[in-house]
Amino acid sequence: MKTIKAVKARFERKNSNSNTVFFFEIAPEIEKIYSEMNHDTRNSTKWRGLSFYYIPAITNDKNYKNILYRYELIDNFGSSLIADNRFNIAWLRTIGGKGQITIPAAQLNFSRADEYLRNAMKAIKEHFQTLRENYTIQATITVEE
Repeated sequence: MKTIKAVKARFERKNSNSNTVFFFEIAPEIEKIYSEMNHDTRNSTKWRGLSFYYIPAITNDKNYKNILYRYELIDNFGSSLIADNRFNIAWLRTIGGKGQITIPAAQLNFSRADEYLRNAMKAIKEHFQTLRENYTIQATITVEE
C-alpha cells in the first residue's frame, strides 16, 4: 500500500479585521489521478487564476456527495470557499496542484477554520481510499492568526 502526503493546507490571517488567505498544495500523485480521468478543464470565476479538472463522474457520484454531506463540505469551483457554512473542497482538483484563495474577513468564522480543514482531510481520505484502494492518504493542516 502506498502512502501519499496528499495535501498541505493552511489558513492565514494577519489580524481579526483582515481578509484570510487559504493556501494549499496537492501532491503530484493526486493531481495525476485527476489528470488521467476523463475530464474537461474549467476556470473559476470566484477564485481568480485557478483552473480545475472538471470531472462530473466524481462530482455527480452519489457516494461522493454522501461523503461531502457527512463532513459538511461542498465541491463546486464556481462557488465561494465557504458557502452556507460548508467548506468548498473544489481546490483539490486545481490544475497545477497549488494556489491561494482570499476570503473576505466577514465570510470566514476563523474559529471554524480548523474544523473545516479537519473535515476536508477526513473526506479526502475516505474519497481516495474508495477511488484508489491501494493508497493511504496523509495531510498537513495549519491555522495561523
